[in-house]
Amino acid sequence: MTDVKENICSFENLYRSMYHCKKNVMWKDSVAGYVKNGLVNCHNLRKQLLEDSYKIDRYNLFTIYEPKERDIVSTRMKDRVFQRSLTDNYLYEKVTRSFIYDNGACQIGKGTDFSRDRLNCHLQRYFRKHGLEGWVLSCDIKNYFGSTPHATAKKAVEKNIDNDWCKNHVHKIIDSFNQGPDPDVGMGLGSQITQLAQLSFLNSMDHMITERLGI
Repeated sequence: MTDVKENICSFENLYRSMYHCKKNVMWKDSVAGYVKNGLVNCHNLRKQLLEDSYKIDRYNLFTIYEPKERDIVSTRMKDRVFQRSLTDNYLYEKVTRSFIYDNGACQIGKGTDFSRDRLNCHLQRYFRKHGLEGWVLSCDIKNYFGSTPHATAKKAVEKNIDNDWCKNHVHKIIDSFNQGPDPDVGMGLGSQITQLAQLSFLNSMDHMITERLGI
């Protein structure tokens, strides 16, 4: 546990995470102010994490209307830096290694281009075997992030976490999204931790569809 905690909280990794987090958002006053005093801020963040005095700041809440109306729960820069280091230096590898190959969401080297290529590959295989007669089922989960119970998300992601310190922080981050009518339901879209938690929640369904149903 000590080695994992020290690696995540090392000054070098926190400072590197800050530089990742500032990309394309330096026009924001809050980000520019944090980066301007980045040496001190990363030092203080490291101290808080090592002393277990770190607390998540209040979120910034606002609504966007394009491409559709969504309520946004924006994570503060300090918390984004920690979550980035936690994800990059521990959580990402632990969680994503159980994902099916065709899952292209929020993963290094994947994305929309990867998913389009995989769709093309599957279509070609189908056409060669079955001809042009067939169908595609396209599904969406309405208000997925906003309707997921915290207990369900925590149970899904903790299956791959073998470090208690990291598990406790993941639980705290998930539970910090308590701004809705039910404080135990719903999470923000802009957090790396909640993105991995939500992908973990659907992972068992991915395996059931591909392995048990052979689809």
